[in-house]
Amino acid sequence: MTRVLPSVTVLPRVPLFVWAVLSSVVLSLALRPWGFGALALLAFIPVMIAVSQERSWWKAGLYSYLTMLGGVWVALEGLAREFTLVFILGVFVFSGVFAFVGISTLFFKRFFGSRAILLFPIIWVALEFLISQPVLLGSWANPIMAIGYTQFDTSLLQATRWSGVTGVSFLVLLFNAVLAFIVIRWLEQHQWKVISFLPLLLVLLLSSLAVFLPVPSSTAKGKAFRVGIAQAYLPTLEYTIADFDSGAQAIIANRYKILLEQLVKRGAQMVVLPETALGGWYADFERNELLLDTLRGVSLALVGVKTAYVDSTGNREGRNAILEFQREANRIREVYAKQIPIPLTEGGFNKGKNLGLVRLGGVVFGLGICWENTFPGLARASVLGGAEVLVYQNSLLWAGATATPVLHQRISAFRAVETGRMVIHATAGGSSALIDATGKIIEAAPQSLETTLIGLVQPRVGLTPFVQFGDWFGVLCVALTIFTFVLAGIKRLKPR
Repeated sequence: MTRVLPSVTVLPRVPLFVWAVLSSVVLSLALRPWGFGALALLAFIPVMIAVSQERSWWKAGLYSYLTMLGGVWVALEGLAREFTLVFILGVFVFSGVFAFVGISTLFFKRFFGSRAILLFPIIWVALEFLISQPVLLGSWANPIMAIGYTQFDTSLLQATRWSGVTGVSFLVLLFNAVLAFIVIRWLEQHQWKVISFLPLLLVLLLSSLAVFLPVPSSTAKGKAFRVGIAQAYLPTLEYTIADFDSGAQAIIANRYKILLEQLVKRGAQMVVLPETALGGWYADFERNELLLDTLRGVSLALVGVKTAYVDSTGNREGRNAILEFQREANRIREVYAKQIPIPLTEGGFNKGKNLGLVRLGGVVFGLGICWENTFPGLARASVLGGAEVLVYQNSLLWAGATATPVLHQRISAFRAVETGRMVIHATAGGSSALIDATGKIIEAAPQSLETTLIGLVQPRVGLTPFVQFGDWFGVLCVALTIFTFVLAGIKRLKPR
């Protein structure tokens, strides 16, 4: 039998959308570098209460949309400086997807009453998972908005080992849903029945234990070695000019040459340059005097460049790529091309087709460029392929002093915990970092500063549950969402 519970109003003089705006603001504060991740454990309570009281389906969708607006705004705000149209489209489109959560929750209230709010986390995480899958959306997939990324500074980061950031998102939303459900039931019944909430609190407690339970993880292999990161800070206009002017290209190369000399003097056994670090296009690496002169004195290096070739039909082919340089072997070659170019802004680049794995100095590195650090599946594939250290090369000069560079650094910390591997996070303009397998940042360079960074990197082997089984929790949430819709459909078809 279908039930429709009467609407309950909290603070009648305050429109319900105000509570959604409050959730949006708190979520934004939780995600920002200067905010507190623990705020996310309370951020969704106002919007959940608002959705539970709403009668109109489009308003319920509006509430969850407004909430996600605060998170997406922070995640993409760096684009606003130079890619304003992309920023506007990204914010409104990806936030709009989450209107489905409010609409679905209100739909399920007809069949499950106030308990429908407990489905909110499942539906939300199912959407997070679906929009992050390149197999479904190609280059338009966007995993950067996962709610779990708010937990960089809390113990919940360690739960990432079990099922990736998806599992952390669910724990955050579950905590909100349990507290919201308790408030909603009190508003309906005007009394506390603690015994009825004990099962929910027990589920929440057991779920949180995932942070502390022992888990199969990685172990150190061989000796640690000294890695240096060269972090230049130049105007993006300089790079644009360098595509056409050899003089501008030489200026950029000279800046990096000075930084590399500093790293060699400090004992760096290997150096990493950021994404497209050297201006211009590169093709014949072994005869490129500017490139070779920049790397003079370096033993091992990974260098981000733009490579250009002419195929057999005379068409020019460009890639956002990584070169390896081995002085002893007298070798410099392209080892990886970006697999997932950013839509619109990187439309001129061809997609790479090979997994980013390269062996340098007896260590296997898994490679990624730019926002590829936001795709857990790529990191997992690298580790399954034998990667002992992960390397992410970024160029976020266009993002300036926004939250975007630090957010990318924090996302790399999640990849470290998920895979049980150290991460070398090299970013033009900052903030670069060396991150250990527990997600701790052991060395970091300030944002918007030209500098160098050096530290010990330890190769590791072994597989975490996430590497072994993948994002099983995301798949589970999708399955549960579909099952619940089917169950609700069956209930609706039954005669009263």
